[in-house]
Amino acid sequence: MDWKTKLDSNLKESLLKQLKDVSMQKNAYKSAKVPRAAQLWTAIANLTSQLNSFETRLNDINVKASDSTIKNADLNVKLTEFNSKLEQISAKLTEIENNQAKKSSSGNKRKKR
Repeated sequence: MDWKTKLDSNLKESLLKQLKDVSMQKNAYKSAKVPRAAQLWTAIANLTSQLNSFETRLNDINVKASDSTIKNADLNVKLTEFNSKLEQISAKLTEIENNQAKKSSSGNKRKKR
């Protein structure tokens, strides 16, 4: 019985993919003094290459996430500044309305006299 049939299905699938990928380098490892050892080193090199690729992708994702966090922080600062200015404008408008109401009220009192 082939030992690969006893593997967990996920491992079996991964192994078959690795064997397929390594077989693409067959001409190289078959020319080695010890082809089986060269085949294993080829598999290790293939796995290392895949790992490096994933690490690069992960770093790219982390950089993008970091940039996004910085942009969000900048937007929060700008939003806070905008809200502050909006509150100042609102306070001024309320002050103007109150002054106009006082003037209008005192003007009505003078007219009644």
